[in-house]
Amino acid sequence: MDFESSRVYVFLHLDAIYAQVESKRLGINPNAPLIAAKWGHCLSANNSAKAFGITRGMHVDQAKELCPSLVVSHVDSIMNYEKNGFQHEKTKDKALDPIRKTQFMAVEYYRGECNRILSVLRLNCVTLEKISMDEFYLDITYESLNLLRSKHYEKKWKGII
Repeated sequence: MDFESSRVYVFLHLDAIYAQVESKRLGINPNAPLIAAKWGHCLSANNSAKAFGITRGMHVDQAKELCPSLVVSHVDSIMNYEKNGFQHEKTKDKALDPIRKTQFMAVEYYRGECNRILSVLRLNCVTLEKISMDEFYLDITYESLNLLRSKHYEKKWKGII
């Protein structure tokens, strides 16, 4: 295989990003089963919640049956007041369940956290393409070639390729 002319790409998806951000935003133990909900349904479940069989799209009541200790946090939302325009609602009330007709999901906080992760990726990867808020393509060709050329790699991985 000609490593010099090959390209190495990685697809990176930040799994359960909404649940992880909600855990951080609300100061909840990251190991506690938690879902980020949107209008009564699971938008994102952390690994602890997934271990109970909770999946994206599942109704909150069904998720609570599977895991009675489940922490449910509604994602940050924008309230649409006809007279006052849009107003952000930042709340720690885990029981809040906005009404679809008057409230919309606000992604600014989540996008900000994803951008912080993106800035760390950019420090370590020369070429990066952002596909969505939580999905990226990384061209790690340069980093891979450096690893293949290093003596550390040869000592540790010799004979595998």
